[in-house]
Parts: sequence; C-alpha cells; structure tokens
Amino acid sequence: MQFQELCEDLENRQFTLDTVNKKVAEVVQALSVKDREDMENSVKKLTHEHERVYTVAVEHRNVLSLALNAREVYQFGLERVDQWMDERAEKLKNLEPLKLSSAEVEKQAEKAKVRIRNKRIE
Repeated sequence: MQFQELCEDLENRQFTLDTVNKKVAEVVQALSVKDREDMENSVKKLTHEHERVYTVAVEHRNVLSLALNAREVYQFGLERVDQWMDERAEKLKNLEPLKLSSAEVEKQAEKAKVRIRNKRIE
C-alpha cells in the first residue's frame, strides 16, 4: 500500500470512527454505569490511538512532500548544469587546438603568476 493510500484509508476510518461514536452515544444509555464507562473508555482509547496514528501519517506525508519538492528543485538545477556542460563540451569540440611551444607556455605561466601576485597585493 502506498503512503498516500494509507493516509486516505486513515481519513476514511475517521468517518467510520465518527459513526461508531454516534452509535455508542445512542446505545450507552441502555447500559449499566460500569458497562457504559467501559464502552466509553474503549471508544476514547480507539479514537485517541487513531488520532495519534493519523497525526504521525500526516506529518510524514508533509515531510515527504517537502523532500519531493526539494528533489525536484535540485533535479531542475542539475539538468540545467548538465545542459550547460554539454553546450560547453560542444563548443570545445569546435575549437582548434592551440599550438604553443613550451617556451611560450612558460612565458604565459609567468605572466599569470605576476598577475596573481599583483591582485593579492591590491
């Protein structure tokens, strides 16, 4: 049974419980004081237990709903990042490879180091 179905079943049982409470109210008048107290206590206990279970189920349903919403937001963001990365990969495929000599690479690396040092000083 799915969780949502369980919550719906609990809601339906609440209607049944309401009906039982009405019937008990009608029937207890004909019972002895002891039997009436026993019947009322049993119904109260059952009602209290149902309310407890139903409350826990609703709280769990709310937590699951929040988690599902968070997952959907995360999934949407992940799909956008994935799309962005695919677009970048496609652009990289179309670029011509750089042809630098090792001396040129060293010169570029030194320039970058100087810029980084200068930025740290500022």
